[in-house]
Amino acid sequence: MNKRELKEFVLKHKFLYTLLRIYRIVRYYWFYIAYLKYQQIFCRNQYENLRKLKGTCSGRCFIIGTGPSMTVEDLDLLQDEATFGVNGLCKAFRPGRCTTWYAFQDEAIWIENRDIISHLDLSRVFYNQNVLRKLGRKNFFIWKDAVRFYNFPGKHFLDYGIDLNTGFSTRADRFVYDGYTIMYSVLQIAMFMGFTEIYLLGADCNYNPAEKMHFIESSHDSDANDPTFKNNAGGRSMIECYKVAKKYADSHGIKIFNATRGGMLEVFERVNLENVLKTK
Repeated sequence: MNKRELKEFVLKHKFLYTLLRIYRIVRYYWFYIAYLKYQQIFCRNQYENLRKLKGTCSGRCFIIGTGPSMTVEDLDLLQDEATFGVNGLCKAFRPGRCTTWYAFQDEAIWIENRDIISHLDLSRVFYNQNVLRKLGRKNFFIWKDAVRFYNFPGKHFLDYGIDLNTGFSTRADRFVYDGYTIMYSVLQIAMFMGFTEIYLLGADCNYNPAEKMHFIESSHDSDANDPTFKNNAGGRSMIECYKVAKKYADSHGIKIFNATRGGMLEVFERVNLENVLKTK
């Protein structure tokens, strides 16, 4: 019995599902919450670089993903804007074509792009604490100078076969909730920094293995290479998490727009990038 068949079997038997649900709740509250408290109490100084950024920005910013709708020309258009680039987008960086900040949360991104990332302004590079934990200080030598955040995955484990639970953190210097994509982590960081008008670009939420998945090809650009992301399951998971982000933003007077050309993400109001840039 493979993993998929096991999931279907458990979901069909209410008693087994209830037992597994109880196990996951215990695991969530006893393990993940305990570890989160440990991070907050004993590891506060590790996130000091991020804490210093709280409320230092205002106005609008652009979070740029690596969806196939993106082009390098878009990066050229955004040079005078506050921007966050993620993952394999660094492959398109050059003098005069870069983002204000850069972020990644998987160690595979560092392994593939370490020569590029290590030459960026490290005070503007965000990385997930788990990268350091998995690689160690010797193999991840920028750990002290770059800006560290803690990516908290706990809520994904509360359901079995329906792993779409997440939250939205108001204190990114303590932790950010995982949302199946680095862009979700950056959304929380951007709001923590003070941005109140946020545009998503290259957030296609399309993961069809038969088609091009990124505008700059990379063997480790996202979880799209994971078998669980087949048939756009990963894209649907991201969309469910973006709904949580929208609910938070709407209740705090923050605007999130989708400037992506095409794609599956319909949670946020769609806008045209060129028209937005004319309004500054």
